[in-house]
Amino acid sequence: MPAIHPSVYQIVGGKEGEDLPSFSSIGGYTIIYYSKEEDPYCGECASQHQEEHNPILHAGTYDEGPDLFCTECGKTIMASYGDRAKNNG
Repeated sequence: MPAIHPSVYQIVGGKEGEDLPSFSSIGGYTIIYYSKEEDPYCGECASQHQEEHNPILHAGTYDEGPDLFCTECGKTIMASYGDRAKNNG
């Protein structure tokens, strides 16, 4: 059983036991998941997360900022609008 707090499913509009999305259903915005230790996860890895001591506790859109990397698989998680600091710098 994946270690995911039930509120995460409510945040992304899903149901417990379903795979968590990587993008929002409206607008296609990037969704990022965070564990108790604030580690970032992509939707695929968050769906399979098994660490009971470090469960997935939060999800939200990742709108602006530098590329992040999934703690589990290393996949690049890009902000929906990119990195404003990098683009203006």
